[in-house]
Amino acid sequence: MYYFKIENRDAGGAAGVVNQLITQYPNELEPIFLGLRLSLLTSKKSAYHNFRRLAVIKGMPPDSIMLLDFAFAPMTNEIRDAVNLLAEFEKEYPRLQYYGTAMRYIARDFSTGDDPRVKQAKKILFDSVDQFCLEKLEHKKKCKPC
Repeated sequence: MYYFKIENRDAGGAAGVVNQLITQYPNELEPIFLGLRLSLLTSKKSAYHNFRRLAVIKGMPPDSIMLLDFAFAPMTNEIRDAVNLLAEFEKEYPRLQYYGTAMRYIARDFSTGDDPRVKQAKKILFDSVDQFCLEKLEHKKKCKPC
């Protein structure tokens, strides 16, 4: 239902689904991730920070949180913050250097001033971080005690 609402550009409906899922599954990370995802799409800072706080409390993998922070910065036109967050990510997670390198190339397009290029870079960044985080959540779910 969440993805249906998103496809139909119904952010309010998607937010309702997220809240319902958080109520139904209070110990699961997926509804919180969906809230973070929605916050990225809508660029709502207060919503993002509320869901981020929940993600930390519920034990979302820290590399996912840091990548979401990185992704949120350009969505709110905070390019300098994005560059700093990416550098911090690469320093904190050297085993993910390959991913940081790819993100650095994508991030270059944010400061081009070319609107179609910036829009495409944001879409690529969003899709990539979305897939990364979903994969991490699946791994965490399969490996509960890990």
